[in-house]
Amino acid sequence: MKKYLYFVLPALLLYAGCSTLNDNIKKSVIYYNQGNDFYNNGEYDSAIESYTLAGSLNPNYVEAYNNRGCAHYSKGEFDSAIADYTLAIGLNSNYTDAYNNRGCAYYSKGDNESAIADYTLSLGLNPNDAEAYNGRGVANYNKGEYDSAIADYDSAIGLNSDYADAYNNRGCAYHKKDDYNSAITDFDQALILDLNDAEVFNNRGCAYYSKGDNENAIADYTLSIILNPNNAESYNGRGAASYKKGEYDSAISDYTMAISLNQNYVDAYNNRGAAYHKKENYNSAIADFNEALNLDPNNAEAYNNKAITLYSKDDYAGARSSWSEALRLDPGKDYAREMLELLQKKGY
Repeated sequence: MKKYLYFVLPALLLYAGCSTLNDNIKKSVIYYNQGNDFYNNGEYDSAIESYTLAGSLNPNYVEAYNNRGCAHYSKGEFDSAIADYTLAIGLNSNYTDAYNNRGCAYYSKGDNESAIADYTLSLGLNPNDAEAYNGRGVANYNKGEYDSAIADYDSAIGLNSDYADAYNNRGCAYHKKDDYNSAITDFDQALILDLNDAEVFNNRGCAYYSKGDNENAIADYTLSIILNPNNAESYNGRGAASYKKGEYDSAISDYTMAISLNQNYVDAYNNRGAAYHKKENYNSAIADFNEALNLDPNNAEAYNNKAITLYSKDDYAGARSSWSEALRLDPGKDYAREMLELLQKKGY
């Protein structure tokens, strides 16, 4: 799902010879405008310095604190961003932009409760803010509250029927509820609005895959890759659809590309191992499962897959050990339990 970002840089403030402004106010506006220029050029450290000078000359400069928060956010300094948005809100409790921006920063920290609280405060001040509904929907989605997320996306779309991100996000929520047809309908609409969005093609590919429509899944993953050749997830997804079709060489090729783009991609190692297993290349399969477990020692699926491969190699002791680990990590893995019982009956 798309990350939701909602930053507002107010229009440049020009004093243009206004005789009522004192020298400090005039200088603060100059630094503020300078900060906006730096920010728009991606020079965030210089932007922060300029906004700080603007605030030092005019301690009530709400926009300077808000925009300094945006610069901190762009550097990944979420706590500093939140502190600046809080300063802005302290100076103007009706400043909806700062509530939305702080909500985004909380969301990026993984604090979805605080994000929802800020978006809700913003909506209390401006109930016609589609972006705030979308932002709150994303936070609800991350909490697993998909019905609440869908309700927020509905509101966002009701306010802005051309809101491509909201359609995409609602499609993701429908997917989580296993309502694949509604998900695909939303992804279709998002693509009508923006046909060059690689992430939406990837998301629709996931929905087709979940429906068992591997041909359309492969088509969408391929379009996503064309638009963004560095998208490891789309290679992994296309590999999974090829695997389902029994095209194991194509699957391995895609998993390998995914790993080359992200060497810590646990699922891609696990999936490639499964494809190697299908080709009876057991040593390569075990090597991939081991790498997946090196990256994620608590991956029950990788232990289960490794056990299946070891069993195929007649390494029953190794299979028993791996299935035991899979079952310890996931007591609901009935297949692992059944195979352990079978090995015990066979005396292994």
